[in-house]
Amino acid sequence: MNDIDDIKQKAYDLAENISQHPIAIRYFSLLKQMNEDEEAQQLLTRLVDHGKKLNTMAEAGEIDIVNDPASIELRNAIIEKPLVKEFVSAQNEYLGLIKDIMEILHTRLNP
Repeated sequence: MNDIDDIKQKAYDLAENISQHPIAIRYFSLLKQMNEDEEAQQLLTRLVDHGKKLNTMAEAGEIDIVNDPASIELRNAIIEKPLVKEFVSAQNEYLGLIKDIMEILHTRLNP
């Protein structure tokens, strides 16, 4: 096995280890559930779009999230559909894990 093949094998091994981690297992389980639930997908899309709108409003100093009717409606919708909240939480954990791994690689490759 040459050096490149060895590195690739270690990358596959790392990917296998990540896929067996509880964070990844939870994330991919919830991703599957989300893919099977059109209502949850639509709610997630609305949530992401609303988040972008809120960021724009916050940058302009025009935000009152506590009394914002769209925010209140989305909050209530998420209470009714907890899968979306669970998915977002799991996605954040999973992406955090991947980010930590990328930072380790970056630090080791760029001392």
